[in-house]
Amino acid sequence: MLDTLAAGTMGRRWPKDEEFKDSLASYRAYAAPLDRCKLLLERFEAHHRHKEPASFETATIEHVMPQTLTEERREMLGPNAADVHERWLDVLGNLTLTGYNSELSNSPFAKRRRFWPRAISSSTSGSPNESAGPRKKCG
Repeated sequence: MLDTLAAGTMGRRWPKDEEFKDSLASYRAYAAPLDRCKLLLERFEAHHRHKEPASFETATIEHVMPQTLTEERREMLGPNAADVHERWLDVLGNLTLTGYNSELSNSPFAKRRRFWPRAISSSTSGSPNESAGPRKKCG
């Protein structure tokens, strides 16, 4: 079966590394079934092999750039804010696992930034630089 898949017969094949990277970067994980999205985030986190692995039982998925596009976020994202927001909202690079979802909600960026060191996911454990907000990181 793997030989058939790798050979690209039967209409299926393994993607090349670059194809996989390009697809993963734009994959709308939050739009997929949420259990699949959470599994991907958990696996990425487990890959870091921390000395004290996180518990994912109570963690929920949080959007780094929140789902609600407020005026503050429009200013941060620039003149194409709606397009940037739509393009990057549900991709893995904008998602993290945290136990602070209710505290974060739609808070201003400065408040949200204080929670990132406590986030479970390594992808957000460093505080994002406000001047390098979503506009600089996402597009």
